[in-house]
Amino acid sequence: MFYALFMSRRRSHRRTDHSKSYYSDSYGPYVTGAALLLMLFCVLDSYFTLLLIQYGSIELNPILAWALQQHVLFFFLLKYSVTAVCVVVAVMHKQFPVYGLKGSHILMACLLGYGILIHYQLAMLLPVLF
Repeated sequence: MFYALFMSRRRSHRRTDHSKSYYSDSYGPYVTGAALLLMLFCVLDSYFTLLLIQYGSIELNPILAWALQQHVLFFFLLKYSVTAVCVVVAVMHKQFPVYGLKGSHILMACLLGYGILIHYQLAMLLPVLF
């Protein structure tokens, strides 16, 4: 396992394959960091959402609102697992263009979107908490 994590071999496409889309064994520090930060933002978003609901806000996503009515743990697991699957697929396809954007670009755009969402939630929470 150590070898697979830190000593991977394929960082770019094979010499015989000159296509722009390829899988690699090494994702690089930016893609790995973005994926980890996205998962941290997912946890923060869940926590801030639960705090905001305690103070009278509502969940706008109907699927997550239904999951929240079922159980808080179900809400968190659903939100986290859907985000995790999407992040893994985006990381695996970091070199595959989708509508002109590579998976790594989609990761960075999602990171920016989550950052804006966390900032918005903090702006709503700070006056209530202090």
